Amino acid sequence: MKLASQLRSITSNDYAVLSIGLIATCCLVVIGVATSDGSLPYGAMLLPPLVAAAISPPRVVLALGVAATAGAFIWGALEADLFTGYHAGRMIVIVAGSGLAVLLSGFQQQQIEQARRAAEESARAQTAVDARRRLDAALAGGHMGMWTWNSVAGEVIWDERLEALYGLEPGEFDGSLSMYVSLIHPDDRVSVEQAIENALTNESAYVTEHRCLWPDGTVKWVQGRGQVLRDEGGNVVGTTGVVSDITDRKQQEFERERSRILLDRILQDDRLLNPDAEGEQIPKLATVMATELLECGFATYWTLDGPALIAGDGGPTAAGTKLSLDEHPDLQRTLQRKQIYRPTTADQLSDDRIFVPVIVGGELVGVLDLQCEESELQQDETLRMVAARLSDQLGGALALYQHRQIQLRVHELSERLQEGLVPTLQVRTKSMQAASWYRPGEHRMIVGGDFVDVMVLDDQSLAFVIGDVSGHGPEAAALGATMRGAWAGLAVSGADPRAWISGLHALVAKVATPGTFVTALVGIVSARGDHIRLTNAGHPAPLFIDGDGTHFPDGGGTALGLVDEPADPFDLELAPTGNWRLLLYTDGLVEGRSDPDNAERLGVEALAAHALQDASLQIPLHAWLDDLANFAVTHNGGLLLDDVAMLGLGSPDV
Repeated sequence: MKLASQLRSITSNDYAVLSIGLIATCCLVVIGVATSDGSLPYGAMLLPPLVAAAISPPRVVLALGVAATAGAFIWGALEADLFTGYHAGRMIVIVAGSGLAVLLSGFQQQQIEQARRAAEESARAQTAVDARRRLDAALAGGHMGMWTWNSVAGEVIWDERLEALYGLEPGEFDGSLSMYVSLIHPDDRVSVEQAIENALTNESAYVTEHRCLWPDGTVKWVQGRGQVLRDEGGNVVGTTGVVSDITDRKQQEFERERSRILLDRILQDDRLLNPDAEGEQIPKLATVMATELLECGFATYWTLDGPALIAGDGGPTAAGTKLSLDEHPDLQRTLQRKQIYRPTTADQLSDDRIFVPVIVGGELVGVLDLQCEESELQQDETLRMVAARLSDQLGGALALYQHRQIQLRVHELSERLQEGLVPTLQVRTKSMQAASWYRPGEHRMIVGGDFVDVMVLDDQSLAFVIGDVSGHGPEAAALGATMRGAWAGLAVSGADPRAWISGLHALVAKVATPGTFVTALVGIVSARGDHIRLTNAGHPAPLFIDGDGTHFPDGGGTALGLVDEPADPFDLELAPTGNWRLLLYTDGLVEGRSDPDNAERLGVEALAAHALQDASLQIPLHAWLDDLANFAVTHNGGLLLDDVAMLGLGSPDV
């Protein structure tokens, strides 16, 4: 096998055959001359060209024939019979034999060439068939068809796939441009004709998307991609291209656009976010929105009550109707998974409805029941998505309502607690009066530690206290209440403001958490109202007004709990003349802004200036406190950040 392979390799090369033939011819001449006895006939000289005729082209055979003839001539010359008639006959045989070998080689090469050409033609034909099959498979798989339009002849050629895309039977298209135009939706004909005209004018490719109208009335969307055809002179003579069915894609685009429009409607509708809506009104609003925005036939909100759903107001189902989930296990399981449920015929519920779970705080609280037209239900994903968004809004509105209710409850409790710390006080004696005022700060849900109290002692003198616990929250409020109660006990036991401060300091050191401190201002007004004794432990200095004008008596002292040493308060005595007012307050009153656009604090000077020019002694005491508070709030541009407590004392109103 190896030798045969090597021989085929050698004989496939024309130069190798020629070389071997020439060598063989020379060998035959030498052998012929050497064997003068005639044992090697002259006919042996035909062997190289005859053998070459079977494996080589005519040119090689001809060369070997010439070599054979030359060899025979040389052989005859060497044997001295060159000019004999016998030699001439032998030469004619060799020449004729060589010519025959050339003819045989030419005929064989012709047969080989014809076979080669036939094989190439067959291969090209098979390639074309395979390419056509692949093209047909690609067009069929892509729902595409092909066309060619000859604008000169006015002829349009469609394949069967294109006819199917336009709802026609094979061969039903008559090849006319007018029939093609008639199959285009009337609303799209102008745009398609314009696109083709532009392509011909600009000699460019084009893409069109339009609706086609089937003979049975079905409407489909197709996309055409075409390019112009040219003749040998480069002139445009028509178009060719492919058409594909894009109905599914267009349907998806329409559904996305419809979803966007419906979602925009829901997002722009803020009825569920109305802070004044009561709890039972919110689900009813959602059902109204569902019928208006989702174009549902009806909508009902069902509240979850154990193993049952209870119908609410506003829907076609009578309010209070119960739907047992145990009787509808598929619905129950789906709602437990917090998924949208569409009934089946086996569930004994109308199959034109969908049940959308409403979730609040991660828990199922109810179901939005929507009944829609069949055309809406066919767009199941769109309806589910939009209904789920409405359900989310409903759940958010219910959660917000619950939060508001909790806030209101907390606010009520906070006010009641704060009322215990800073009660509304109205105290009057023959020679003086007292009134308190309190307003929570911006964070009104967080109770503070402000405390105020007034007490008429046995000798008709008036004892009072105002204080502020650092921080906010339950601990501050509890400590404030404790301080107020402790002060009342100290005031009853003896009329010594300095002793009161010492007792309060000891209480703070015992019960307050580390880092907590308390400012306090205590005092006592004599029964005739002509002498005031004050003891201050780090609280803001009071505002004092009498016949001599407005004053801020010196303040001072150390806040209770700041240091471990015994309290070191600041003592002050005042002697009112004529009508007088004394204002005690917590620091929230003067720490607001002096202007809404200015970060500078209001300060005690601005408060004193307002109190003096306000002719404060001419208005009732409680109205005076309101006016001072409104002055601070107005300059701050809104609620003060911190709580504000005030205690006003003074001579009886004029």
